[in-house]
Amino acid sequence: GLFAAPQFALKNIATKGLTQINSAAFQGPGTTAQPLSAFRYTARPFEVSFSAQRRAPESTGLAEHALIVERRKVRMSSRLRWELAGALRSSVSVQLPAMWLPVDVDATALQDWHIDQTTNVLTVEFTEPRIGAVEVVLQGNVAKEPEDSIVEITAPTPMELTKLVTQAAVWFDPAYQATVNASNGWKTSDPEHCSEELRNKLSRPAKFVFTSNVVTPEVLGFDLARAVPKLSADAVSLVTVSDTAVDYSLALQWRIAEAAADTFTFTTPDWLAGRLDFQGAAIRQTSFASAGEGTGRTRWTVTLQDPVGSRYFLLATATLPPPEKREVVAPTITFERPVAAEGDAAAAPGADGQEAAPFTVLEAQRQYVVAINISSNQLAPVGEMGETVQRDELPIVVDQRLVDQATAVLRVRVRGTVAEGQAAAAVAPKWSLKSFAAQAGAPASVNLADLTTVLAADGTWRMQCLYTIKNRSRQFLALQLPEKSQALSVFVADRPARLVELKKDGKTYQLIALPKTSEADLSFQVKLVLSGRLSSGALPRGLKLTSREIELPTPTVVSLSDDKEFGIPVARSLWTVHVPKDWSAKPLNNPTKNNLTDQAADTAAVAYQTAWLQEANELMRVVEGSNFNSSQRLQASNNLKQLRGKLLQERGTNNAAPQSDEGRKLTESLRDFEVKNADLERRIVIDNREGVTNFYVAKDQQQAARASAEQAKGNPNANADVFFEQLNSNDETFQRQVVTDNNRALLFGNSAIVANGEDRNGNGILDPGEDINGDGVLNVSDFGTNLSGVNPDGGLKFKLNVTPEAKPAASKGRGTSGGGVLAGGRGLPGNLKGVTEEDRASRRKQAVDQLGELNKAVDNEKQLQQQAQQLANPQGQTQGGASRSNQSKSLSRDNPVQQNAAGLGGFNVNSMGDGPKYDVTFGRNWSEIESRRRGRFGVALGGEMPGQRAGGGIGGGGGQGGFFGGAGFSPGMGGRGRASGPVSGTPQSSFGVGVNSNSGVVGRFNINAV
Repeated sequence: GLFAAPQFALKNIATKGLTQINSAAFQGPGTTAQPLSAFRYTARPFEVSFSAQRRAPESTGLAEHALIVERRKVRMSSRLRWELAGALRSSVSVQLPAMWLPVDVDATALQDWHIDQTTNVLTVEFTEPRIGAVEVVLQGNVAKEPEDSIVEITAPTPMELTKLVTQAAVWFDPAYQATVNASNGWKTSDPEHCSEELRNKLSRPAKFVFTSNVVTPEVLGFDLARAVPKLSADAVSLVTVSDTAVDYSLALQWRIAEAAADTFTFTTPDWLAGRLDFQGAAIRQTSFASAGEGTGRTRWTVTLQDPVGSRYFLLATATLPPPEKREVVAPTITFERPVAAEGDAAAAPGADGQEAAPFTVLEAQRQYVVAINISSNQLAPVGEMGETVQRDELPIVVDQRLVDQATAVLRVRVRGTVAEGQAAAAVAPKWSLKSFAAQAGAPASVNLADLTTVLAADGTWRMQCLYTIKNRSRQFLALQLPEKSQALSVFVADRPARLVELKKDGKTYQLIALPKTSEADLSFQVKLVLSGRLSSGALPRGLKLTSREIELPTPTVVSLSDDKEFGIPVARSLWTVHVPKDWSAKPLNNPTKNNLTDQAADTAAVAYQTAWLQEANELMRVVEGSNFNSSQRLQASNNLKQLRGKLLQERGTNNAAPQSDEGRKLTESLRDFEVKNADLERRIVIDNREGVTNFYVAKDQQQAARASAEQAKGNPNANADVFFEQLNSNDETFQRQVVTDNNRALLFGNSAIVANGEDRNGNGILDPGEDINGDGVLNVSDFGTNLSGVNPDGGLKFKLNVTPEAKPAASKGRGTSGGGVLAGGRGLPGNLKGVTEEDRASRRKQAVDQLGELNKAVDNEKQLQQQAQQLANPQGQTQGGASRSNQSKSLSRDNPVQQNAAGLGGFNVNSMGDGPKYDVTFGRNWSEIESRRRGRFGVALGGEMPGQRAGGGIGGGGGQGGFFGGAGFSPGMGGRGRASGPVSGTPQSSFGVGVNSNSGVVGRFNINAV
């Protein structure tokens, strides 16, 4: 039998001594294949001669093309099939259209592919020579201009075929109306005659289907006309006024019908020119230009990457400085659309021979304004404001939280109607900024001045002045001291201080520096001890029939009426005077010489409790005030608890019935305070989240219950939403955050219609690349659909119907990676080749080097394992090794953690031992300790109130403070402890007087010897 490979043909067969038989009856040893010819010999020897030549390759083909004409490109997806006959083929070639850019190349048994730049021929190489059916699947794009009115399409054509049948389905962007202008041998066909896969490449039916039976099909030509969309539009302008800026957020929404649209136009006032930033889906370009001389308006044009239908949402934002004229104006927006040259009803010639306007105003448009004021100013309406509307009347989604913040929600009124492409006059809402009349409070106040004077028989005196001060902004306490007096000691909040002399306008002031505190802090005490001698000399001796009038010296607190710069008002004063036992004294009843009144037994206690109650009411005002931040309000709340405890303790100590009118009034005031404080405690809401403490006070019990219910639902922003007005809106950082959050709410609240969900081209049909969630259903409200993020070519690729029986693992073409992305920057568009011989050699060398490195790593790992086993085996250790091991464990246990220099959240790698390598917990605790040390939580836990020292008496403060003692002196905020030092003279009789004064006390006394 004669056998030959398929690529060879045998001819001119001559025999000698042989007779030809039927080749089907041939039975050869070890084979069942049928030979080309079979013989039976009739004599020996026999001869056979023939000529062999390679067969001429013969092949037929089928080509299927899906052609999609879009605004800026023609997308092509092709499946080319060869039926190879005759000789084996190691490659096939495809003639590509001009300017064809590859997206993806795949083939049966694909080894490699490249494009010849000179001939624009794609060559696909197989892993081995093949015969029979092979397929090549291509995806590519040809660029075009959006303004092109004619498009000519040439599809990829398989080469070296003797017969070719071609089918092409053509789709057009919904923005086009297309007609055929040149078929060039192509014949229109019924879509049912093409394959189901080609017919369903797009969910909408193809505009045209063509067939061709020529080996080299000609060009297909189409005339294109733009379809005119029908647009309507709405705008909601969010105007946010803060102390440092005015922010404009324009929420713009178009409704699109009858055709898709990719260009949107609107005008704004000139003062927004060049200041708008845009956020929207698939924005290709934004531009602005003057809307015309003298119009005072700027035209904005937004162009998208692809046309959209149904709806489109756009957010434009601008930040402007505060207006110089203190007048805020909402921008008026006019929606327009470009006028097409043909087929557009609005494209009418201009009047009086003028050129027609290229834009026309949309007939259906509405605009609204939402004004939010987070500044320290008041917005006062100016002129016509428009119609007030509710949230559900707004055509754009506006979060309820934004409406709750709003000062006004208005619909802009329009004067006149839209006619002949001209916009009706819209009335812009306007507000004026008015500052609140600032009522300047006292920069500081002396809530109580407690004076104690001790007279000696020789005419000398000593005085302790205890001032309880609430300081807000004063730097000094200014005093005018008696002549020839001497300051023995000065303490401010239990810290030593000194006097500084200042001469101003002929007066001499003694200044005491005051600590910087806020309205949320507790008051503190300034303690001053003075000494001097009476100007009248020693007290009278011997029996006298008449008394002697003596004027007692006293320091004076400089009042606001005396000096605006240093003056501090005094709310109330106490003065206790002690005289020796051999003398008697009583105050004069002359109002010109004495502004004091005799005190009852409870006067001193009532005075201190009244001062504390006054301070508690001031702290309560801070707790409920919205113009204080959370830390200040929390600090005031903690200090309020301390003052309340002080008041309860004092009432428990002195539970006797009040003896004075002031005492009875205080009792009533304390009852009212307890009721208000209990109500306040129930309305306080503290939110600790992400290391930040937020302090809120509900308006009533209902609001507090609503906040608790929202927190129970797990809403992390529940308190921020309920108590928005308390979020320290005067802080600039907070104001910027409010603007950012509101813009985000506007954008995400309308995200469902940003890109029409999955309907990216607005045709109402699910096209390839639009099924984002893979459910096979068109979802028009999917969140987050991004036109630019969708791979439009993913669903166009044809399937390979012919696959090799044993396809190699790396048979995919390496010219491009999956999804049409260029692999490593090679091949496209430089040399347009997948992998070169240099690339292959470089990769082989890299693989060998990596194999060597892997072998080294394996050897190192084995050595490390051996060392670890030796360390774990005690028999293999030396005495020194055991000693070192034990020492390292001991160090690890004694010092488990060593922080780095930072001390906060740092880590330390131990040099030896089995202790932990790092400790984040310690860093967190240290941060908390630091926060407490710096007073971050308002009041140090377990600490003392400013100006209070446990067990300290009115005579406290060191050796110099041990002068006073005996019965009759008034209790101070630091307690009633007696003086610890010796008393100069032993006063046997004493009396106290009290008076309300703005600056100090004056007094004259009659002194008689007993």
